[in-house]
Amino acid sequence: MAARFEVRHQTGKGYHFVLIAVNGQVIATSEHYESHRACLDGIDSVKRNADAPIQDTTPPAPIRAADRRGTAQALRMAAIAP
Repeated sequence: MAARFEVRHQTGKGYHFVLIAVNGQVIATSEHYESHRACLDGIDSVKRNADAPIQDTTPPAPIRAADRRGTAQALRMAAIAP
């Protein structure tokens, strides 16, 4: 079984869709749309654009002391490599 999109309706909020993984968990939820057609168009847009690159705008995590030692060792090994 493959992942699937599911269209849902909430009174007073309109339509939205969820993307459900093969294990049954919701992995994405859309904004709310006023019409069913607009919701289906939103699904089509996700399908067309799903092969997009990742742009991570979060700040980098601080480097722990243990990681710094590992990085220093890796740099030393690279320096002596032929």
